[in-house]
Amino acid sequence: MVVVAAVADVHYPKYASEFLMALSQVDFSRVDLFLMVGDMVLKSRYAHYPAVVGAIRRRWGGPLLAVFGNEDYEEHEEEVIKRTPGVTWLRDECRVLRVGGASVAVVGSRGTIERPTSWQARNIPGIARRFREREGRVRELLRRARSCGYLTILATHYAPTYATLEGERSDAWPFLGSLRMERVVREVKPDLVLHGHAHNSKRTFALVDGVPVYNVSLPATGRITVVEVSRRLEDVSPLFRF
Repeated sequence: MVVVAAVADVHYPKYASEFLMALSQVDFSRVDLFLMVGDMVLKSRYAHYPAVVGAIRRRWGGPLLAVFGNEDYEEHEEEVIKRTPGVTWLRDECRVLRVGGASVAVVGSRGTIERPTSWQARNIPGIARRFREREGRVRELLRRARSCGYLTILATHYAPTYATLEGERSDAWPFLGSLRMERVVREVKPDLVLHGHAHNSKRTFALVDGVPVYNVSLPATGRITVVEVSRRLEDVSPLFRF
């Protein structure tokens, strides 16, 4: 069994006090892995990232992985990475770790939405094609991880399903999550899926064809989400090089 702690949408400093309170309520002696699932700072104010990571590091010294969110502007990604040593940032990538007695593959991505927003359509050439390519990349990474027998976690900022969007306006769902990415989850069946972005969700957990999906957005949950995940690992092959 592996214990995963995760949070998204801190939008530091907007929800700084809620974030610090939530961290204080976690028993980190049980945790094997911590994931930041996007939008940890407000509107790409990347100078706040050391404060965010520092708050976590005061309580947690183990593996810390992260994905970018929609408010982490792409042109600032390298600066964020430079300012957060010790954080493994996943940009449509996979990392394999040995934690909690298991080989764990974490596939991380911003994720995709069903329809580009009007701003994206105006300002990001080929955004629909980029989303399709990202979905294909995530599918392939998950398949490779599963084929190696790893306990497999998918973390995307955008919701990879509509099932955890209840509470948000239904006409906004296509701009918050993706049914195409849900098909990836249904096809490949990772052991755990984590996402953020849906601040107003009233249903922060759902099973998608048997796969547990958690919305870990701090405004929706009011806490750091802590999840126990396990699967029977038999004949695990040597670590695959992604």
